[in-house]
Amino acid sequence: MASVRDPFSADALKDPKVLQNLRLNRDIAVHFTDTEFTATFEKLHIAAKRLPADQEHIDWTCQTKQVTNAAYADPNLMQALMTLYGKNPKPGDPDPRREPLQEKHLTAVEDFGDAEEAKVKGNEFFKAGDLPMALAHYQRAMTIVRMKVPYDVLYLVALLSNSALCLIKLDFSDRAKMSCTQALRAVEKLGDQKFDNSKLFYRRALACENMDELANAEDDMKRAMKEAERIGLGPPEQQRLRKEYVRVQKLHKVQIDGHRKKDAERGYWGGFVKSDAVADYEEANKWSSGKIEDRFQEGGTETRFDKWGDRIAEADATPENCSDKKTTEPVEGA
Repeated sequence: MASVRDPFSADALKDPKVLQNLRLNRDIAVHFTDTEFTATFEKLHIAAKRLPADQEHIDWTCQTKQVTNAAYADPNLMQALMTLYGKNPKPGDPDPRREPLQEKHLTAVEDFGDAEEAKVKGNEFFKAGDLPMALAHYQRAMTIVRMKVPYDVLYLVALLSNSALCLIKLDFSDRAKMSCTQALRAVEKLGDQKFDNSKLFYRRALACENMDELANAEDDMKRAMKEAERIGLGPPEQQRLRKEYVRVQKLHKVQIDGHRKKDAERGYWGGFVKSDAVADYEEANKWSSGKIEDRFQEGGTETRFDKWGDRIAEADATPENCSDKKTTEPVEGA
């Protein structure tokens, strides 16, 4: 799949491999046995491919609303769309994780028609430790919010942040990372300088850490720390983020040292040796000669020639032996 895309947007559905990738998911493949589900998804896929290149075009907004309405009506379609957040397994490489939302979770949220009600219920399930059910309610709330045009961007950002935390705890850090990135881009596009992004950066850092992307984790943790200072959060929160930044920074340093040690111990490459590129080039070309026979003496010993000087001693520099002097006269004995 592509980097970061809104699963409700046509950008995700117009991917030529979207159907192929979804059929690789064992929890989604079973839905393709339902002819109505398959027909609906293929219809949305075809419509997305026909959209103009300009994503600001009104047709893109209409398509997103159409996808949202379809997901609102069919829990299985909602489940399929949400998998577009994550990385799909390659052919022959089954994903050991099961989808976090199964039919019972999606059926449980079908009757919710109010986003705030779904969000509050999701918070209750989160506090109770039922993360899949909490995630289902947050995603249901997101679907309801998206049905309004224009929708409340900051409310959607809050739901994306809550969903990201659930996905981190459910070991779907790739989807959590994409949820946070989508939220951060929405805030950036909105241009709200008063909004506190520290929680989004912090949760994306945790997701990157879980995926062993420690360079990105360190960068996001630093951004979370700086954002807390910019917004003016309380000293305890700022101190906590500083400690988290130092912790991830140390982990990243250990990772770098480990990579360096592994590179140094490689039998083929060995340690890195700084060299002179010009000298290496001269050394590689020192045997160059216009005539192959001039490279060897009578006993078969190879003669060393100077690439940048006279290849043959001046005493032997006869017209017959000079490689840089062309002649049409026949050579004796030829």
